[in-house]
Amino acid sequence: MSIKQTELEEKYIKEISEIYTNIKSWKHDYRNNINVICNLAIANEHKKLFDYIEELDKEILIAEALIYTEDFLIDSIITSKYLYGNSKKIEFNIKSEKIRRGNISDFDINIILSNILDNAIEGALKSKEKIIYIDIFEKNNNIVFKIKNTFDGKIKKINENYITTKEGNIHGLGIHRVISTVNKYNGVIYMNNDENIFENKVIIPIN
Repeated sequence: MSIKQTELEEKYIKEISEIYTNIKSWKHDYRNNINVICNLAIANEHKKLFDYIEELDKEILIAEALIYTEDFLIDSIITSKYLYGNSKKIEFNIKSEKIRRGNISDFDINIILSNILDNAIEGALKSKEKIIYIDIFEKNNNIVFKIKNTFDGKIKKINENYITTKEGNIHGLGIHRVISTVNKYNGVIYMNNDENIFENKVIIPIN
C-alpha cells in the first residue's frame, strides 16, 4: 500500500508539473505567436496562417483548462484529467465555484477525484458521445463533487454494488478505495446510472 501511495503521489506531481510548465511556456510565447500571425496575414500566407492558428488552438486548451475553485490541488487534478481526456476527444462540461475543503488532506482529495475521474474517462471513451460533466460546489456546509459521464450502457454489479473492471494499475484500487476515503470524513457517495449516463456524487461535511 505504501509503495502504491508513493507511485500515485509521484505520478500526480509529474502531471501537475508538466501542466504548469506548459502554461508558463504558453504565456511566455504569447507575444511571439501574435507577431507570427500578424506577419503571415500581412504576407497573405493564408494556408500557413490557418495551419498556425490550428496548431495554436491546441496549445490554448492548456490555458483554458484551469478551473477556479480557488483550491490549487482540486483545480490541478481536474485540469490534468481535462487535458488528458480532451486529447482523447472527450468533451467536458465543467461548473465550479469557490469552495472550502475543510480538513480533507491533499492525498485523500487526490484519491477521491483521481479515481472517479479516471473511471469517468474510461467510461466516456467506450461511449459514442464522449462527454464528462463536472460540478463542484458547497451546499449546507458540505463540499459536493458531482461527476457524470456517458458510457456504453453496460454495468457490472455484485450484490447491487457497482464494481470496476480496471486491473493492473495504480487506480485499480478503484471505487472501494474512494468509498473508504469518503467514509473517513463521514461523507457519503452516491452512484447511479440512467441509460447511458453514469453519475458519482460525493458529499463530505466541511469541518
